[in-house]
Amino acid sequence: MENQRNFFRVTLYEHPVTIRGLGEPIEAHMRDVSGNGISFYTKHQFQEGDTLRVSFTLKEQEFEFDAKVKRIGEGSRGRYVYGCRFSGQKEKEKSALSSILLRLDAEKRKK
Repeated sequence: MENQRNFFRVTLYEHPVTIRGLGEPIEAHMRDVSGNGISFYTKHQFQEGDTLRVSFTLKEQEFEFDAKVKRIGEGSRGRYVYGCRFSGQKEKEKSALSSILLRLDAEKRKK
């Protein structure tokens, strides 16, 4: 399968994410995020193709995007790992997220 990750990715293990769209909000934990997608862990089961509303905060800036489940895997501690692609993003939102991700990566490299 061709790698369709055209955006810079930052690993942020266990960073909190809230998932909405299928009933009550679900708490999840981020694995990584890019300008066009997110990977997260949760014990909740979703199906490939489900559209979710994901929200998270980075550097005191809140982000909320629609995201379509593209990949499902099994993680540790009875959790599933989901790879999702954002949809319907405005260019301004994508740019703001990418800018923060570059700053976070630079901070990680300084440590």
